[in-house]
Amino acid sequence: MTEYVNFTFLYDKFILHLSVKATFNIQNKLKLYRVMAGNMTQQDLAERVGTTRQTIVSIEKGRYSPSVGLALQIAQALNTTVDELFKLETGDDHA
Repeated sequence: MTEYVNFTFLYDKFILHLSVKATFNIQNKLKLYRVMAGNMTQQDLAERVGTTRQTIVSIEKGRYSPSVGLALQIAQALNTTVDELFKLETGDDHA
């Protein structure tokens, strides 16, 4: 007797798995730490870490995620750690 595998079912499960993407947001406390660092401006921070004010604005608003190197530089400039400044929230956190 021959057994048949339901490949259609397996294929559908595989496609469903591929279509569910892991989403994440990086929350940050950049503005809070700038203020705590003596009301440091976005421009001051940008100059200290070698980037533009627009990049700092985009990071603060959550529109841009910094590279690891930039995140480390920002943390150092604000006398804190990357863990204190940034928090990863995955789509699974809300489930």
